Amino acid sequence: GRKRSRRPQPGPRSHGRTTTGRSRPARRRSRRPRPNRRGRRKSRPNRRGRRPSRTPRPVRRRGAITTAPSRPGRPDIIFLPGLWLPASIWTVVVDELAGLGHRAVPISLPGVDDGSRTATLEEQLVAVLAAVDDADRPLVVGHSAASTLAWLAADRRAEAVSGVVMVGGFPSSAGAVYADFFPVVDAEMAFPGWEPFDGPDSDDLDAAARDTLASIAVAVPAGVAEATVSYADERRFLVPVVLVCPEYTPEQAASWIEGGDLPELARVERLSYADIDSGHWPMVSRPVELARLLHEVASGLPG
Repeated sequence: GRKRSRRPQPGPRSHGRTTTGRSRPARRRSRRPRPNRRGRRKSRPNRRGRRPSRTPRPVRRRGAITTAPSRPGRPDIIFLPGLWLPASIWTVVVDELAGLGHRAVPISLPGVDDGSRTATLEEQLVAVLAAVDDADRPLVVGHSAASTLAWLAADRRAEAVSGVVMVGGFPSSAGAVYADFFPVVDAEMAFPGWEPFDGPDSDDLDAAARDTLASIAVAVPAGVAEATVSYADERRFLVPVVLVCPEYTPEQAASWIEGGDLPELARVERLSYADIDSGHWPMVSRPVELARLLHEVASGLPG
């Protein structure tokens, strides 16, 4: 197994499929998350063997990558990269979803793809909302810290977003700092290297994948990292949410919610979980599996 939970709970188990139940004893071991801190929740190292991973494709420094219009009945899917990473990190996932009939739109966030050092979280949100307004009831996918950005989009466009998927992350509470995970130096939060992510977060990344990710990482502007999160519309809790659980299990995520660590998710009316056997960056190490999981989620959304 991958990891074991301190307090396993009985119930159905999910293998890449969404479930609203509690799972059988967890395969992974993890600490409880610190409220309103990381978009991810760091797990303890385990004894599982490292798996070979796909090396990310070279970054293409350009605007958002899009595919053809979605087939009838299949929503557009908007992708938000997590900290430090450009929109092209989603390229393999986008290509796979195109073959499944989805129009996928990875967002080039201010402060990342444009290299702006003065970008703000509000500017990133404006870019996301523009994509939402240009789509037909899209599914918004946020990775890691960008789970909060995806949730902000649902807050500002509750009537337009058909669902939110949070991959390896959770939404911060109102009043919390967006991403105060590492020191901000000279108005930037640089990628800290791989030591903070040692263990289950990065066990499935080979040396080539790590080198590529580090080479494309862009420091996060202080206007993004240090911004205060604020919500305005209670209707966000009506938007369906799926937690994709990579370096932790669905039952661990459920226990954190029930324990009061993730108050935003505790109020979501339609919350489900999807398990994926990967580290913190499944769009790199398991892109095809992640794309098919997202296709399944999108196909199950109400029309």
